[in-house]
Parts: sequence; structure tokens; C-alpha cells
Amino acid sequence: MPTTIAQLMSTTFCTVEQSASVASVARAMIDEDAGDAVVLDHGDVVGILTDRSIVRALAADASPDHPVGGLCTEDLVVLSPQDPAREAVRIMERHALLRLPVMVGAELVGIVRLSDLVTAIERGLVTVTETQGAGSPPGA
Repeated sequence: MPTTIAQLMSTTFCTVEQSASVASVARAMIDEDAGDAVVLDHGDVVGILTDRSIVRALAADASPDHPVGGLCTEDLVVLSPQDPAREAVRIMERHALLRLPVMVGAELVGIVRLSDLVTAIERGLVTVTETQGAGSPPGA
């Protein structure tokens, strides 16, 4: 039986409202020792903001008071807990993503990061053959 997303996902994650400032989100991410934050609009998931996104915004002269809503990754691709690990690999490869929210309906229940997949492979929870062929063929 293939490993599911539920077996890999992190159930602790940083969430912030899209109206939150870059500075306040950076502080929240530091406090929670997180490299990313799921961005919400009145409780609905609308994007993911990474530490790298914050650095890029500040390097481009964004104000620390700027709301994060316009800085986060939008056009979310999500997983469900019962999806196979192979699906996470396929989506990450196809969309060049390192993090995927895990949803049950409209509820955020977890997040899967590339590092979760690597850890699962190291621990033998996911085999390399489970992930092979998950993405597009070379050169596609």
C-alpha cells in the first residue's frame, strides 16, 4: 500500500492573515521556527509565504509594513491527506514547488514540504520507486 500524505505531512504550521505586515509575519515565523507561513483571508487559505519571499520583497524595497497578501505564492495546488506521496512529488516537480498545503474541504490540516519527502525516503516510509515516474518525462 502506498504511503499517504497523512503519513508525511506536518500538522504544525504557521498561519497569518493576508493583511499582516511583512515584519509581523517575519517575527511570527521566527517565533515558530518556520521557514514558511500559510496565508489566510478571513480563515480561508489563499497562499504560502516563504522566508525567501520576505527577503526578496525587502531587497526590492518593500516596506516592513507592507501586507503579505500580495507577496505570497498564489494559485495554490493542494493535496488531501489520502493522496499518495507520489502525487506530492508529481505536483512539486510540475509546478516547481517545495511546499504544498494539505486540505480536507476548505480546512487546512497540514503541509507537506520537500524535506518531509526526503525524510520519509531516509526512514524507509517512501521508496524511491514510489516516487519514480511521478513527474514529467525528462525534456517534457
